[in-house]
Amino acid sequence: MKIISIITPLKFGGGERLTIDLSRCFKSKNLDFVIYNLTKSNEFEYILKNEGLSFVNISTIQLSSTISKKGYLLIFFKLLPLIYKVRKNILKENADAILVNGFPAVFLVPIFLIGFKKPKLIYIHHSLKSKEKGAVRKVYLYFLKKYQKIVGVSSLTAKSLIDSFPEIKDKIICISNGLDCKKYYIKEDKFFIRKRLNLPNGFIGINVGRLAFFKNQNFLIKIAKNISKKDFTFLILGEGEEYKNLKDLISKEKLENKIKLLGYVSPEQIPYYLKACDAFIFPSLKEGFSLAILEAMTAGLPVVIFENIYVEELGHSILVAKDEEEFIEYVQKLMENSALRKKLGEENKKWVQNLDINNMGEKYLSLL
Repeated sequence: MKIISIITPLKFGGGERLTIDLSRCFKSKNLDFVIYNLTKSNEFEYILKNEGLSFVNISTIQLSSTISKKGYLLIFFKLLPLIYKVRKNILKENADAILVNGFPAVFLVPIFLIGFKKPKLIYIHHSLKSKEKGAVRKVYLYFLKKYQKIVGVSSLTAKSLIDSFPEIKDKIICISNGLDCKKYYIKEDKFFIRKRLNLPNGFIGINVGRLAFFKNQNFLIKIAKNISKKDFTFLILGEGEEYKNLKDLISKEKLENKIKLLGYVSPEQIPYYLKACDAFIFPSLKEGFSLAILEAMTAGLPVVIFENIYVEELGHSILVAKDEEEFIEYVQKLMENSALRKKLGEENKKWVQNLDINNMGEKYLSLL
C-alpha cells in the first residue's frame, strides 16, 4: 500500500508530530509512506531527515509558529498556483490513500485531484472546530464532502466537527492521538539529569508548547506571584510570537530567577527535561488534543490543566481546574505534597499506555 500525507507544517507542533509518529509506525510495517510539505519548516525537515523518512517540499514558503485565519487564507492563495506541480507529483506516486492535515490542505487537495478518483481521501482535523456561518460554512462543507472519512484527533475534536457539520456526521470518526511511550522512559536519575542540564534544586514545574496567546504561558507568571512556597522554578520550553512579551513581563515582575524561558528544545531532549521536573503545568485555553500532555503523562508527571481542554482520553488522574484560583491551588498542592505528585504521576504513566502510538497506527491502518 502506498500512502501520502499532506501537511502545511509550522515549526513543529501536534500535526507535525502526529505525521512523524504515523510515518514511523507505517515504516515499521514496510508500508510506502511519503510526506508532502506544502510549506517549508526547517525544524520539521531536520527530524524527517534524521529519521530517514521520505518527504517532498512543494514550496519554500515558511510560516511562523502560530498563524491567524487570515494568514492561512493568504497561504491558500499563494499555494493555488502550484496546483499542476502538486497534481503531477501525486499522480506519479500512484498512491492508494492520502491523509490530509488541516487547513489549507483540506481545500487544496480536492482541487489538486479534480478528475482523478483513485486515492482514498482521509482528512485529519487537529483542533476544535469553530462553527462557521453563511458562505464560509457552505464552502467548508462542500470540500469536506470530498473526503471518505474525517478524523478528529480526540473525542472532543470529533464532537466539535459533528456539531458544526451534522449533515456529514456519518463520515466523522475519532482516532485519538497517540505517543511512542518508549521514548519517554528515561533510566537516568532525575537529579543527575538536573545537574547535566544545569537546572536548580527544589520543585520544578514545566510547560512545553508554542509561545502563543491561546497557550496562556503568561498565567505561569501569575502563579509564580501567588505561590507561597519560595523554593521553586518554572521552565517554559518553546518558541513563538509571545516570546518577547513573556520575557518582558518576567523581567517587569522580577521573576527571572523563578521562570526560565528556554526557547526551542529539540524533541530528542524533551524527555530528559520532563524526567528532571516534578509537574507539568499547562494553562492552555484551546486544544484539540495536546500531545504535550501525553508526553508529560508518559514521563510520569502529574498534570494541571483547565477544564475547557480536558478530554476523556486523558483519564481521571489529571488535575482539572475550573478557574484560575483552583488552578493555582492545585499547583500549590503539588509543590507541597511529594506523595501526591508520585501517586498522580504513576497513575498517569499507567493510563497513557492505552494511547500508545502502535494502537493509534493500527486504527489508521484499519481505516485505510
